[in-house]
Amino acid sequence: MLLLDIPNRKRWTMPREARRSYAEHIPSPNEKPWKTRRSASSNQSETDKGSPVSEACSTFVLTLCWYAPNSGHARNVLTGISSENHVGKGDGVSMTKALLINGSPQQKKSTFTALEQVARGLEDNGVSTEIVWLGNQPVKPCVACGACNATQRCAFGEEDGVNALIEAVQAADALVIGSPVHFAGMNGSLKSALDRMFFAAASSFACKPAGVVVVARRAGTTAALDQILKYPLYAQMPVVSSFYWTMLHGQNGEQVLKDEEGVQCAYQLGANMAWLLASIAAGREAGIAPTKLENRAWTNFIR
Repeated sequence: MLLLDIPNRKRWTMPREARRSYAEHIPSPNEKPWKTRRSASSNQSETDKGSPVSEACSTFVLTLCWYAPNSGHARNVLTGISSENHVGKGDGVSMTKALLINGSPQQKKSTFTALEQVARGLEDNGVSTEIVWLGNQPVKPCVACGACNATQRCAFGEEDGVNALIEAVQAADALVIGSPVHFAGMNGSLKSALDRMFFAAASSFACKPAGVVVVARRAGTTAALDQILKYPLYAQMPVVSSFYWTMLHGQNGEQVLKDEEGVQCAYQLGANMAWLLASIAAGREAGIAPTKLENRAWTNFIR
């Protein structure tokens, strides 16, 4: 397992390469305003202790930073967002990766545990996984500015990590979205992120298999599952199912693991997704390509 963590903003120090003149902080038109830093080690937080770590993988830190010229230092724009990479096992699809988004404000609780079960199903069938935590900082809602139409990037996405998530989905072969249930719906920050991601770049997600898991203490799971499924269904993403609706129950990770049917359902979602990825790869090798949408029709109710 590859653990990635984001340092606390208050404890963040400017990296050496950022100590440049004011003029050098201003990115050129072709330069991305975020940088990547990797380290050879990572300190686990209290909530991370006891997590299973694969002996075959190393640990490092990934930090996405925005260099703020006005302040003269770097600030973390993905505060709270972290990810865990798992290497697939078995004879499944090599070099294939699924991105799993943990949309809970709690990093290592019920939603993370549910996603771990999906990841196991993927890994056991040869697909590597990356679990990305959305974090617990505010995520701006879409303001319908339309700037993303020409760029497939959100105009504000460098500030809170939405553009980094877009690029992560584009780089992955499949997507799984996980959320706790808040008032019979998904977490509000997750909805803001998904609105902006899919409004900006849905066409680039087409034909990537997608799945959804939701977790609740008691109720509201059906409505939340249906709400999140609207995104892949809008983006021409094949939706992967299990033997039952992928809804798990529990107030924390320990309770979720006691939902044996839910755990098995989440695992089978991952296994089915691995099978679909293998089928897509076989079809690609056989020369079978998806049919591209041409001349899309737009029909308004009132004209």
